[in-house]
Amino acid sequence: MPPFGFRLRALVLRDRLPATEKDAIEVPHSERPTTLVIKQGTSRRPDHLILRQTGFVTEQDAQEAGQAAKAALRATGVATDVSMDLGPDRASTGIGQIVKDKIQEEFDVELRGDVHGVDVFDEEGPEVRYMRIEAEGSVSANLDDFVATLGRFLESTFHTQSDGRVQLASEVYMAAAFESSDRARFVTYITVLEILANRERRTQPALDVIQTAADQLDTREDLDPTAKQSLRSRLLDLQLESIGSSIRSLAESMATSKMDLGDRPIRQFINDCYAARSNLVHDGHPGTDFDLRADTPRLARVAREALLSRLVSD
Repeated sequence: MPPFGFRLRALVLRDRLPATEKDAIEVPHSERPTTLVIKQGTSRRPDHLILRQTGFVTEQDAQEAGQAAKAALRATGVATDVSMDLGPDRASTGIGQIVKDKIQEEFDVELRGDVHGVDVFDEEGPEVRYMRIEAEGSVSANLDDFVATLGRFLESTFHTQSDGRVQLASEVYMAAAFESSDRARFVTYITVLEILANRERRTQPALDVIQTAADQLDTREDLDPTAKQSLRSRLLDLQLESIGSSIRSLAESMATSKMDLGDRPIRQFINDCYAARSNLVHDGHPGTDFDLRADTPRLARVAREALLSRLVSD
């Protein structure tokens, strides 16, 4: 058996998946041993999802596979509506070197801080144990579906086929669930749509108007160079449709007829949401006529549908 493997620990919102107690679940994979454990967090802290995969020839192979597994977990989280924080690949608990050396000497165990994210280990070295220090709910996701979906994404080329925007939008979407307020979640879901939307070029008549304005700008001698450059940049940006219009086009391309949008067509819903977003980021409140508590979960469903339409899997 090749000597290297990786361990990936992610945080999952409390009780989104049932704890597996001490038993590891086998994740379907045609090439490598892959296991999954869900550990319940203490008090009301998030649960811990731990994915292990072994059988890599080199440490670099294991590291690359760990990052691909992160992409697979992001896709699985979106597909099964289970938000996760996949971490920065750093230990969340520090352990003194003297303590680690003493434990390895006496027990032949390598004690490591509990890495939040990917940690690569050598299977031919000492047994690796992880230490985490932490100072109850209804389960709402089906673990069998989650494991089956994860298996498909682990064996797919999702992490190489999908563009960087889809990966980023997946990260942002799942981060929203960890925000503490409706308004923070709302702005985050809008950001998911902004990432995914494609800004198309305007029609030729509109481009002609913009070009006329640019030509006039070049003839003005009463503007300083900085102001002219700023206006020129704005005119170049106007050649593409606005981000608000792009989000509307994205939303209208999706199957939203069965969604509860508060008795509004999708175009009106997006208009209302984008106006509320502008009010939030400029004034700190969404406006007097906007129901942030009701429309945030509605926007979450639209953002998730947009992501699902872009996820690439075999």
